[in-house]
Amino acid sequence: MGFCQVFDVEQFLLRRIDGRLPCLAIFLLVMVWACAWPVNIEERKVSSFPPVLDRGLVEPPPDQVVVLTSQPVTFSVENAVSDADDDVDLLQYVWFLDWPQNCQPGWCYGAFYLPGRGANKRFTINPCGALRKYLENGDWHILELIVTDGEVEIDVEKGRVVTGGYAYMIWYLENKLTCY
Repeated sequence: MGFCQVFDVEQFLLRRIDGRLPCLAIFLLVMVWACAWPVNIEERKVSSFPPVLDRGLVEPPPDQVVVLTSQPVTFSVENAVSDADDDVDLLQYVWFLDWPQNCQPGWCYGAFYLPGRGANKRFTINPCGALRKYLENGDWHILELIVTDGEVEIDVEKGRVVTGGYAYMIWYLENKLTCY
């Protein structure tokens, strides 16, 4: 008697495959389905377009001097911003009041800096409120807004550093305070 007669190789292999056949069939089915079924692939969005400010929708209009009296003045770009790349609520809105006049390398005095991602589409100046002492100094002031899809960093040597695309708006403020 030879080895093959005592040990039936064919029966042995069939018994081993028979128990694993359902698993092998499911595995092959999943593999074929994975290759045949289209997968939703979201391509990474390329940010190449800067935000845009529609000057006609900016309040108050930036083409006229804003006179500061005793009444609060609200500056708004709420409906004026669009961006082909991002949702306008994901943009960075950064307001500066008298930024360049009072800044020297290493320090800034009296320059107000108000950053905010999506939240600061409006900025209110109450001339007779907390800013009164500051606004009484000087006849003219400048309010600036930078809207960016990147970041605005303050560098003591370079000043404002904007990474990413941006839109810029400026208002000239005339001081005629009549606070009592």
